[in-house]
Amino acid sequence: MRSENTFKPMTDNMDINARIAELEAALKARDKVLATLIHDVKGPVHSLYVFLDEQKELLEKEDYTFLLDEAVRKLKPLDTMLADVFDWAAHSMKEPTIHCLKPANLFQLVTDSLEALSCQAHEKQISLFTDVAKDMQMSCDSQTLQIVLRNLLTNAIKFSTSNGKIWVQAGIHEHTLELSVIDEGIGMKETTIKNLFSDADVKTIGTKGEKGTGMGLIFCRQLLESIGGHLEIENVYGNGTRCTVFLPVTE
Repeated sequence: MRSENTFKPMTDNMDINARIAELEAALKARDKVLATLIHDVKGPVHSLYVFLDEQKELLEKEDYTFLLDEAVRKLKPLDTMLADVFDWAAHSMKEPTIHCLKPANLFQLVTDSLEALSCQAHEKQISLFTDVAKDMQMSCDSQTLQIVLRNLLTNAIKFSTSNGKIWVQAGIHEHTLELSVIDEGIGMKETTIKNLFSDADVKTIGTKGEKGTGMGLIFCRQLLESIGGHLEIENVYGNGTRCTVFLPVTE
């Protein structure tokens, strides 16, 4: 007669395999966070270095205030990006949390996001426009929505050519917020878009050689799903991209 423990080794193996899979997923998530941190910090720091290096020989005492103002302005996106990456790390490593819904002015939220990235846009001579009503109010997790918007804008700047234009549009249709970031850039290949929605590794290069992992858009999708929204991408390769956030409006 067979022992009751006949199948225990198989069960143990299944438990071990499941644990290995969990560890591999955790390591992959860690690698993605580190890769994004490296990518997002490198750009603004290099931009500030180049600016200071170009200005140092032209400086006179009366120019110090201007220099400091510009240094602070260029560091602001870095501070913002670091906050976003750390939020991502917390999101990846902790259990899901209850998101705080508060009344927010969407026009102000968009304006703040555009201001945070104005330096990066200026360096590529890209014009930023907004089509959002100044009195547009809604209850939302404004911090999460702003993280998503900044990532979408960063991506649009990255894939836009010099003298390009980027628009942010917003409206509420059938109790759903539709917030779009539209650019005239080079667009994305269909395979790239497909990978963004499957958590596959994505390697992307901007119009000025900016390297990236594609993790920004994957993070946007994950964050939106965590608050009941979703992301759609309309793309004509070579003729720009429209990334639209869909988020239920809470009365």
